[in-house]
Formats: sequence, structure tokens, C-alpha cells
Amino acid sequence: MDTTKSTKLSLFYPAKPYIVTQKWGIYNPAYERFGFKFHNGEDFAVDKDGIVRAMCNGIVTDTGNIPTGAGIYLRYKTGLVEAEDKECYVEFVYMHAEKLLVNKGDVVKAGDPLIVADNTGYSTGPHTHISGLRIGLNGERLDTEGKNRDANYSFDFSKYFNGKYADDIVKTKSYYFDTNLKRGDEGEEVTYLQQFLADKGYLTQSDVVGFYGPKTQKAVYRLQVDYQIPLGLDWIYMGRYFGKKTRLVLNELFM
Repeated sequence: MDTTKSTKLSLFYPAKPYIVTQKWGIYNPAYERFGFKFHNGEDFAVDKDGIVRAMCNGIVTDTGNIPTGAGIYLRYKTGLVEAEDKECYVEFVYMHAEKLLVNKGDVVKAGDPLIVADNTGYSTGPHTHISGLRIGLNGERLDTEGKNRDANYSFDFSKYFNGKYADDIVKTKSYYFDTNLKRGDEGEEVTYLQQFLADKGYLTQSDVVGFYGPKTQKAVYRLQVDYQIPLGLDWIYMGRYFGKKTRLVLNELFM
């Protein structure tokens, strides 16, 4: 059983300057044509280039065009986070784009440009509308009661902004790990791990050989200690095993 705890949702402002033209939860009879009463997101003004960025790390789950509604849109989903005092995933929907800058299946980091905002779909002027939806661990939609339900099951994500702009994030190289590795393994996955370890100063470049030997074992152990990964007491975690707990922590930090 995975005991790694989720982190609290933390969001960067998606556009600079941060200008909200309509907040979440505002009543407007115009929305009733779509089956709900309240504004199911936040509307943001955008600067002259129209670029709207990712507010946090995630993966693009859907893209499309609904001319009578969202216009050109994309959805992207976070990893496991804590939002509204509950462990869940959060899916953001960016609407009314002129064009998309990412594709379905792309892994994105906070600060990555996602769309160029415009006026496509049901819109009264150039802007971007962003909705936030909470998804339970079994794929169920949360926020099914009260005002949240009447706002198309969305929630007010604005309380999770951290006061910083996505535009100002210094971009670093991305890494993503999806394979458990152990001493004796070899292949491209080991090479990828070793290159990460070399980039972070745990191995020399000459040690990137594609074989998980003693040097890689020691490097993984030092990394696990430095990043305070909850390893337990079993010897299997002492650098010999690059497993799920280590991957989850590193993916959260470096994706």
C-alpha cells in the first residue's frame, strides 16, 4: 500500500497581470442554457500575446472545440493533491482559445504555455475561462452539493493561488519516472535514471552506462536520504531499489 501523502494544491497565476473579470460562483441567467446557474470558473483578462500558462504540474487529458460552448479548449489533470480538505485529483479546463500550444497526453509543468486566449465559443470578448473540477480516487466527480453543484460541479480554486506568477518560473529540465528499478537491471530506463543522477551531481557522466551497479546503488541511496524519501527499514530501499515511493516524490519535484 502506498503511504506517500499528497501535497496541498498550490497554484501560480496563469496570466500576468492577474486580472479577474468574473469570479467563480456569480449568478447569471445566461448560464442556464448550459444547465447550471452560477459561473463555473474564473474569467481572466490576458496581455497582448494572449498566452495562458499552466498553474501547476499535470498531464493534458483532452482537447477539442465546442463552437456553441467552450470553444477551443483543453483539460489537464494534476497528480494526487489535497483540495477542500480532501485527497483528490484536480482537472482544469481552459476555454475560448485561439489555438492550443500542447497536445493530449503531454506532461506539463507549472509555467508552461498552454493556450493563446481568444473569443471562440460562447464568449462576449477575448479572455480565458478556467474551471476547476475535483475528481475522487475512484474517478468520481466531487463537489456534488449546494452551490458547487449549481456551478456545474466546479469549485473555487482561487483560494489556492500562491501569490506568484507562472510567467516568472525559472524553467528547469523535466524528468519523469514510471519504472521500478533495482541492482542488476540494465537498459534505457537505467540510462535515463543515471543521467538524472549525473545531472543532479550524484554520478559522473562516465557512470551513465545503462547498468544498475554498485555506483548507481550508492547514488540512489544518497538521493533518497537527501530528499528525505520515506523509505522504511527494509534493506530493499537502501539504494538497491528505485521504486514507487521514490518515483512519486521525484515526479512531484521534477515533472
